[in-house]
Amino acid sequence: VQSDDLEPMHANAVGPTAVSGSLTRQELVARYANKTGRDVSGILFYYCFGVYKIAVIIQQIYARYVRGFTTDERFSTLNQRVAMLARHAAVATGAGESPSRA
Repeated sequence: VQSDDLEPMHANAVGPTAVSGSLTRQELVARYANKTGRDVSGILFYYCFGVYKIAVIIQQIYARYVRGFTTDERFSTLNQRVAMLARHAAVATGAGESPSRA
C-alpha cells in the first residue's frame, strides 16, 4: 500500500509503506532494476501474482470464519477485502502497470 492509494487499499496496510515519503511501487521497482541490473519488464505479472496470493490467504481465513472454526469478528468482512484485491489486480492488468489508484 502506498500513500496515494485509494482508501480501501489502506485497510490492508500492515507496514509503514503508506507513510508519505516511502517509495512507491514504481520507485521500488526502478531502484531494484538499477541496483541489480535485472530486467523488470515482466514485473506486472509478479505484482498481480503477489496480490492473488494475498487474496488466497485472506479467503482461507474468511472460509474458516464462515465455517465456525474461528469466531474472531475481525474476520467477518474479509470477503470484501478479497473482492477489493481482485479489483485492484484487474485494474493493474488493464492499465499495463501496477496502479497507484485501483
